[in-house]
Amino acid sequence: MVAINEGLEVSILDDEQCIIWSVNVKQAPVRLSALSKHIATLSRPPDIIAIQDPPRKFAYMSFGVYGHWYRAADNENGQPETLTRDNDPSLFQFRVPYSRKPPKEKIVKDLCKVAFLVHKSLKGCRITEPSGDNRGIVATLHVPLVDGYTIAIHNVYNHEKRLDVASLCRPMLSASKAHVLVGDFNLHHPLWAGDDLPNSNIEAKARQLVNHTTEANMKCLNNGTITYRRGQNLDFTSVVDLVFVKNVLLDSGQVGYKLLENVLGYESDHIPSSLAINLDMHREYGVRYQWQKVPKDEFQDGVEQALRKMAQRELVDTAAVGNGLKDVIACVESAIRDFVPVVKLNEPNPRPSRYKAADSATYTRRWHRAVDKMASDGIFNLSKRAHNWSVPRQMAYTPDFVFGGHTHESNEDKANCYVQATWTDSRRKGPSLSSKSSAASPPEAVSFAVPSSGLYEPTNPNSSRCLPHQTSRCVSSIPTGLNILLEIMLHLKKSWKS
Repeated sequence: MVAINEGLEVSILDDEQCIIWSVNVKQAPVRLSALSKHIATLSRPPDIIAIQDPPRKFAYMSFGVYGHWYRAADNENGQPETLTRDNDPSLFQFRVPYSRKPPKEKIVKDLCKVAFLVHKSLKGCRITEPSGDNRGIVATLHVPLVDGYTIAIHNVYNHEKRLDVASLCRPMLSASKAHVLVGDFNLHHPLWAGDDLPNSNIEAKARQLVNHTTEANMKCLNNGTITYRRGQNLDFTSVVDLVFVKNVLLDSGQVGYKLLENVLGYESDHIPSSLAINLDMHREYGVRYQWQKVPKDEFQDGVEQALRKMAQRELVDTAAVGNGLKDVIACVESAIRDFVPVVKLNEPNPRPSRYKAADSATYTRRWHRAVDKMASDGIFNLSKRAHNWSVPRQMAYTPDFVFGGHTHESNEDKANCYVQATWTDSRRKGPSLSSKSSAASPPEAVSFAVPSSGLYEPTNPNSSRCLPHQTSRCVSSIPTGLNILLEIMLHLKKSWKS
């Protein structure tokens, strides 16, 4: 029999490519929603999306197969801020009718100028931020590769032109990683804007960027094609959305760059950029078992046939019982592989584009239909959903820990750091490592309960508890061989049908 999950190990994403998008959404939720709708129509979605100027709503939006990274902007004193459900821009404060108390003041916090969306199949990634002038406008995503190397993707938004170019390019001098530099630089230079750019439009920081990227063996992939356009007739144009890659990636000839000019909702302002690099990234896929689609009779018959093929054995001691249970588990696992459909999580599921601007009446009707559908599960489940809508999305990656004067970057080091900070006297929750280990003396009379499953009566009808020295007598009274396994299956079959 051919397993129904044959071919499941092949994924659309396993094409040994890393697709990176870079887009400035101009703090507009409508542009972010349009980008999400466009991605939903693709058979091969991007792996990483570097976002510049995200809207405040970004922290509360869901993007399906993508994990978030964002951070609330620092306060006036330079201290980090945190987000709560009270900071949701779309949250309406409830006010008791006819109450004289004024409504609670709504505080909406800004986000940092850069953010990431990373596909959930990519594992082991980490994100770092610089300090100083580039804090809040630069973030770096470190993606591990199968061969043990790492690629660093730097996301930049030169907000108010306060970018420290020298500090930005300093990490790119390292040869231990391959580097990619993307973002909205708000700088002009003939290297990326073309020779027609007047000399008066060249900024000093643009010259610094050219010098430092050249020193770091980085090449600009922009060839003068316009990346920004606005105005009534889109007559104001410029090239400010840039892409730099390390020469070591270009030497292999496995890099492709293009502008995404067919994304609905991005007809004006910044045009998204796409970069494709042939890299074998470390991916992990989860699966979901579709138990509701299992043919119950065939599943039960398959398990029963597998049990009948098992050799007769006497369950005379604990080792024999353990081996028998292992065989039962193996039979059930085999039936699961043969009869239970499995779908991969986070796989692309393209659907036709239905992006169309709706008027308020149409939008209201759609919202009512969605609420009616959700309310079909009960008002309690609907209320839980409403609460979760206003909770900031969970961060996909744990930030680096600083403990004991050291910065912990890997997942293992972070786990050790957390344990040491929580239980300071020991590595594990328990006796300290300095204590001498000794064999524990058993108590004089330790009793344990023998749960009655309804299949077999206890040895002593007047008591369901026995002492350790009575275990062998309990085991010897259990039916031997295949009978116990068949009785278990018959019991499960009756329970399932009932």
